[in-house]
Amino acid sequence: QDNSPLPSSCVSTLPNGDIHVAVARYRTAQGKFETVSDIYKVNALSNLLEKITTVPTSGATSCAFLQYHDPNDMSNTTFLAFANQLNNRGESNINSIVFRWVDGAYSSFQTIPTKTVTDVVAIGRESFAFANHRDGQTGKYNVPVSVWNINGQNAAITHTQDIAVQGSYKLSIYGDVSSATSWLSISSTDTDYANEAPI
Repeated sequence: QDNSPLPSSCVSTLPNGDIHVAVARYRTAQGKFETVSDIYKVNALSNLLEKITTVPTSGATSCAFLQYHDPNDMSNTTFLAFANQLNNRGESNINSIVFRWVDGAYSSFQTIPTKTVTDVVAIGRESFAFANHRDGQTGKYNVPVSVWNINGQNAAITHTQDIAVQGSYKLSIYGDVSSATSWLSISSTDTDYANEAPI
C-alpha cells in the first residue's frame, strides 16, 4: 500500500499580475525523496500552465506562497515555502526551505528546521507556519507548530512562536490577508497518549 501524501499545490498572483502555481513533489517514481518540485506560470492568452523552473525539495508535502509588503520602501516580494518531510536516508528531522522570486527566478533564500512536517501555510503578509507532526528521532508527537516571520525582503526569517500541539497534520488560515488579525486552525491525527484511557 502506498502511504504517500496526496499531491499538493499552491497558487498565487504576483505583484505584476502573473499567476504562479507550484507543485510539491513528495517522491519520484523510483522512490527517491530528494528530487525537484515544479513551478508553473499561467499563460495569459491560452490560460494553460507553462513550466518556468524547478526547485530542489526533499519529500515535499506542501507549499505556500507569501506576498511580502515592505512598509519601509513599499516594495512587494514573493516568497515560496516548501515543507520537506523526508530525505533519501529516511530522516524526517530535516530542513524545509523558502525561496524568493528575484529578477525572474526563484532562488533559495533560507532553510527552516522542521520535524516530519506535513503542511505549511502563509499567515497574512509576513509569516509562515509549519506543521511539525512528529519528532523523527524520538518518535514523539509532542512537537509544536512553528511560526517564522519575514522581517524584510533581504533580512533573515526569524522563529517567532511555537504553538503547543500533538501530532499536527493540516493547517488552515481564516481571515482577510490584509487584516491585522488571522485565525490558524490546526488539525491533529496522532498523540503520544493515543492508547491511554481513563481508569
